Amino acid sequence: MNRNFSLNNLISATFLVFLTKALFLIVRFLGIGHGSTWPGEIALTLRKDFIRRVLAKNPKLQVVLVVGTNGKTTCTKLISHILEENGLRTFSNKTGANLVNGIASALIENANIFGRYKYDVAVFEVDENMLPILTTQFAPKAILALNLFRDQLDRYGEVDTIRARWEHCFSALLNKTTVILNGQDPNLFFLGKKINKKVRYFGLKDETIADNHILSVEADATYCPICLRPLTFSKIAYSHIGIFKCENCGSNENSCTDLGEEVKSPLQGVFNRYNVSAVSLLLKTVFGLSIKNINRGLKSFEPAFGRQETIDFQGRKILIQLSKNPVGFNQSIGLIGKAKAPKTKVIILLSDATPDGHDVSWIWDVDFEELVQRVEKIWVSGHRAYDMGIRIKYALREISGGKVDDRSIKRKLSVSWDVENILREVLASSQPGDLIYAFPVYSEMLDFRKRLIGDSMEIKNR
Repeated sequence: MNRNFSLNNLISATFLVFLTKALFLIVRFLGIGHGSTWPGEIALTLRKDFIRRVLAKNPKLQVVLVVGTNGKTTCTKLISHILEENGLRTFSNKTGANLVNGIASALIENANIFGRYKYDVAVFEVDENMLPILTTQFAPKAILALNLFRDQLDRYGEVDTIRARWEHCFSALLNKTTVILNGQDPNLFFLGKKINKKVRYFGLKDETIADNHILSVEADATYCPICLRPLTFSKIAYSHIGIFKCENCGSNENSCTDLGEEVKSPLQGVFNRYNVSAVSLLLKTVFGLSIKNINRGLKSFEPAFGRQETIDFQGRKILIQLSKNPVGFNQSIGLIGKAKAPKTKVIILLSDATPDGHDVSWIWDVDFEELVQRVEKIWVSGHRAYDMGIRIKYALREISGGKVDDRSIKRKLSVSWDVENILREVLASSQPGDLIYAFPVYSEMLDFRKRLIGDSMEIKNR
């Protein structure tokens, strides 16, 4: 105890920045790692309040935190890119290392040897569990909360657990922090009503959401937390995101701002319309950017790696869309258009590595019945390839009324632990110019990209 006390008081944050930057450069020079987390881990071990100390030395640095189950990496890159295009100097945890040690590492990497920054804004994507920890260290200029869905139940617990932690976290924030919430996610809308802070809500206009009011199996927020009665949804964009109301106590989301129609998004899918609307509201509210300036930034934006990223592989175009939970995977399936004679080919990569969550039972909440009707061929690989293969077989039997035979399944589905074998089959079954969709979980996505383009990236905490 005395030793920890002496370390935390005798070792300055400035010295830790100098020390860990030196180690970081040595490791990079020797080519033995990328240092996305361990510099921060060392600094936090030697001084628990490292982040607070560093930011206190840089009071002019504005910090934005982006949190949510899906969309964090895309929105973080959108915010950083658009601010850069409008003359502000930014940095972020670009590798996606979104635990506390990853954010500490980003602070170390971008500081000079004296712990100072030549930047105006730091934009960090933050792990859902880490948000309450970070906000005890400093008061960010803004927090953007995108959504809350089921994800890695073995690690996070149920959605209600995260929401309760966020409520406590937001309630303790200083009034100088602006909170941007998804007003069409009941989890976040009702959370916003409980905190007495500067809260703004984003969402989509009623008429821009498809006329659907049937909740899917992966929907989590279906009851009013005020009176515990079922919510009524007049329109559903996806999962539990949409136009809702509590008929008992009258609570609904009638104060959302939709800037999505005023900006020109380069990204596909309704989930990205929410992302762009969220980012636009934050940039306009917090940084005072005009729609014209936001559009200027969007024009030159390129997707983050693995998020609708298209890679040329021996003449084929492989579109990679990270798919790591039921809601995200169902939205990935939605990217594939319907056709009477489908010719689309899909690669699915499933693993249970630490960044993905060890429990893969979530695949049974994904609408693979819809997927198998939209595609001609599915290749499955990854450490848990055969779990996914069984799920796809059940989907094929379901849509055929149990009449599909093994020969038909083999024509539609190929399963192998060997990704190289899968890629050989893909090349043999396709022509140059063909578009092939790849839906990997996080750790498999990193390895898959490496195989396609030889780009190595360190597997991060999440």
